[in-house]
Amino acid sequence: MLVPCLSKRWKDPTIAFPAEGRAVCPPGNTLFLNQRIFWYFAEDVHGIALAPSALYRPSDQIWTTNDEFTYLLNETKEVFYRGPSHYICYAGTFQCAYTGELPSVDFKRLPAAIKEELIRTSFSRPEMAGVPGERGRLRKLYTDGERKVAFLALQCVGFNQKLYDALLAARPPQLREVEQGSTGSAAKRRRQEETNTGRAAKMMKCGDRSETEASGDELMI
Repeated sequence: MLVPCLSKRWKDPTIAFPAEGRAVCPPGNTLFLNQRIFWYFAEDVHGIALAPSALYRPSDQIWTTNDEFTYLLNETKEVFYRGPSHYICYAGTFQCAYTGELPSVDFKRLPAAIKEELIRTSFSRPEMAGVPGERGRLRKLYTDGERKVAFLALQCVGFNQKLYDALLAARPPQLREVEQGSTGSAAKRRRQEETNTGRAAKMMKCGDRSETEASGDELMI
C-alpha cells in the first residue's frame, strides 16, 4: 500500500498539486475514482473502476444514461483513489482498456464501501442522496439486478515517480503523521519508497491488492 499523498478533503486531487506535480502531470491527465475502484488479479487487467450505468433524479424518478467512462477509452491516466482513513493515494499510470457492465451477482460481492459509493453517485446531483428512503430503494434495485453497474478495466503501464515524489514533498503535517503511524520504522518507510517502481512492474504482471480487492475467480467481468 502506497502512503497517502493528499488530504481527504479534496474532491479533485489536481487542485492540491504543487507546481512540481503540475509540471510532470498536466491538467486532464488524472483520474480520481474516490472509493469506486478495486485491484484485480489478471494478466491484462489490474484495476476495475465502477460507475452507475444510469443516473437517477428522485424528483421525477427519471434515469438518464451515465457516459462517464465512454470518453476515457484508450486514454492513459494517472490514477488516484481514497485509501486508509479516506486520504487520497496515487496508484500509478493506467491505460483505460475497455468497458462493460458488471453482472448483477457481482454487485453483491463488492465491498460495502464501494456499494455505498456507487449508490451515492447514482443520484444526478450528490445532495439528492440524502432524500429519505431513496438510498435504500436504490440499494434494493442494484441488489435485485434491476439497475446495472458499469466497469472500466484499467491496465497498469507505469508509475510516475516524479509526480509521486512531488506530492510527498508537499504533504501537510497530518499526512506525515499518518505515514509514520502506518508504515512503522524509518527503515521500513525507506524500503517502501524504494519499491514503488517495482510495485508497478509486479502489477503489470500479476496485479496488486488493497482493502478494495477481488480476484479473477470472484468477479465475472
